[in-house]
Amino acid sequence: MVPQGAYETVLGSFDTLKQRNPSLVYRCTVSYESDWGEKFSTECVLDYSLYEGLAYRGTKTVHDLTKQFEAFARDFNHLATGFHKLHVLTEDFDAYNAKFDEMIEQTKIPQQPTNSPDTPAPESKESPNP
Repeated sequence: MVPQGAYETVLGSFDTLKQRNPSLVYRCTVSYESDWGEKFSTECVLDYSLYEGLAYRGTKTVHDLTKQFEAFARDFNHLATGFHKLHVLTEDFDAYNAKFDEMIEQTKIPQQPTNSPDTPAPESKESPNP
């Protein structure tokens, strides 16, 4: 680990930590040795009480599982009975794309040619004012 570096980890679930130590404060000593043989020791304080009450923790119940299974069964029934139908392409992909491109070309609105800087503007056919 580099100087002033940090490793972060969780020692267990929040409930387990609270069961083992209700204060949620842990003290530990981290000992390490440099490449040159110097030994170092750092005392750490892990205060998990900062996180108490800050996060929502949900657990799926049998009721939640039943709701998800019913939703899956409903979707599967819709597909099986034809209520929702799958779109299955039964022709060659290149032929389908060619037909699609042709349809797009046919529906395009033709654009009026614009005057380029080299082309003179058409003369007005209005009569000059007297």
